Amino acid sequence: MSLAGPATNIVLSIIAMTIVLIYSKIVGIAPTDIFTSIQLDPMNTFWILFAQLNIVLAVFNLIPVYPLDGYRLIKIFWKKLSDKMEMYPLYSMLIVVAIIFL
Repeated sequence: MSLAGPATNIVLSIIAMTIVLIYSKIVGIAPTDIFTSIQLDPMNTFWILFAQLNIVLAVFNLIPVYPLDGYRLIKIFWKKLSDKMEMYPLYSMLIVVAIIFL
């Protein structure tokens, strides 16, 4: 269940990149020019940014601090570490806030 969020983000990213490839094929943009063209089509730009954002969200969600899904995975697979992490809940929240601000 903890992998449902990151997996959804990765699936959405794959779908977005598929849309970019299909759209660029219809419009006539060569696959090698999709990311390097100075004048990107707004449709391609939107879907590329959508895919990148979903990948970033999937990676962010796997960080092993308390409110995120990475912590739940640590709790399932590495019980001793999760017990130590539960002793200091304030530090995990500070880590999350620091990561968000960075």
